[in-house]
Amino acid sequence: MPSPTTKTDSRVSPARTHVEALALLRRPFAPGAIGFRAMSKVAYNGEPYAGAQVAAFLGAQSVTQRLNAVVHGRWRRSPKTSSPADSASCTSPAS
Repeated sequence: MPSPTTKTDSRVSPARTHVEALALLRRPFAPGAIGFRAMSKVAYNGEPYAGAQVAAFLGAQSVTQRLNAVVHGRWRRSPKTSSPADSASCTSPAS
């Protein structure tokens, strides 16, 4: 039986202050969550198309999971079709 001082609410955020939240949000993502995509072909060692410019990216699901873990809420991805620049966003539980 829990004592009166024991918290039994499972919805307590792991970060109780902004400083703690920032420390948790700055933690690196798992290597499997990071993807890489070739953006353009470039010259390498004199060969015109031997190399590529590569960009690393992180999926929106990884960001949503991190937000739910750190600031405990019901963050969710909500696609928007207003413009190509705003194709997806992350909505807070209060929205």
